[in-house]
Amino acid sequence: PSSNGPGFVQPLLSADGGKTWFPSRFRVCLNVEGPGGLGGLSESAVAERADGSLLMTSRTTTGFVYHCHSQDGGETWSRPGSTGRPASGYPPSLKRVPGSDDLVLLWNQVSREEWELGFPFNRHRLTAAVSSDGGKTWRHRRNLESLNDRTYIPTDEGGPLPRERKPMPEEARAEK
Repeated sequence: PSSNGPGFVQPLLSADGGKTWFPSRFRVCLNVEGPGGLGGLSESAVAERADGSLLMTSRTTTGFVYHCHSQDGGETWSRPGSTGRPASGYPPSLKRVPGSDDLVLLWNQVSREEWELGFPFNRHRLTAAVSSDGGKTWRHRRNLESLNDRTYIPTDEGGPLPRERKPMPEEARAEK
């Protein structure tokens, strides 16, 4: 996938085994508030599921890996949603295990505390997990590398705390 500005990812498709590429008809969009401000999807990875559909994972500034899927070979994509996997600001990797229906996800886990301490782009915990149901659930989670012994960060302990939004002044509200 290629990045087309903040918040957009436009997957590239190939019908000849990767010799030539063309963009899908639709860009996948996500505009979310993260610790670095308004952000979106970038540096995505795509894998084919056992049923022939595609699963795409993407890096975001939200503190979580996001994903979406395509049922038509990558022409159109579902609305992105959080996988619930707390993650740093680095891109995840996604592959289908050759000769298997299993998918493997690699990502850098980061806790809310690590985000708040100023380590949103922390790479000290590289984690792998396996899915046998097309990415709905992930099991066999293991740290491949870690600077500490923490192997699992629950969803409610991951990502940054939401930023407080300042109320809009009445004048600005009236203009919109």
